[in-house]
Amino acid sequence: MVLLAGCSEGVKFVQETDTGGVVVYPYKGDNALVSTFRGDALGMMQKKCPKGYTVLKEGQTTGLRRIHDNVGGSEAIEPKRWAIKFQCK
Repeated sequence: MVLLAGCSEGVKFVQETDTGGVVVYPYKGDNALVSTFRGDALGMMQKKCPKGYTVLKEGQTTGLRRIHDNVGGSEAIEPKRWAIKFQCK
C-alpha cells in the first residue's frame, strides 16, 4: 500500500468517507503493531464506526521526504508510517 502522507507526527485521516477511510500513524523500529500511536488509530476508527469496522488492508506507506541540512551535508529523512484502510459495518 502506498499513499502520500504528510510528515507531521501523530495519527490522522488521509482519506475519509461516510463509510470508512484510511488512517496513518508514525512508528519507529521494525514493528508498527507495537507503536504507541496504534491505539490512537484504532480509537479514531472506532469513533468513526461505533457499530464496528472491518480492516480491508494495512501496511507501510511512504511519507514526504524532508531534507535536513547539517555541517556534514544534506540528509533525506523519510519517517516510517503505517496505514490502515477500513470500512464501517
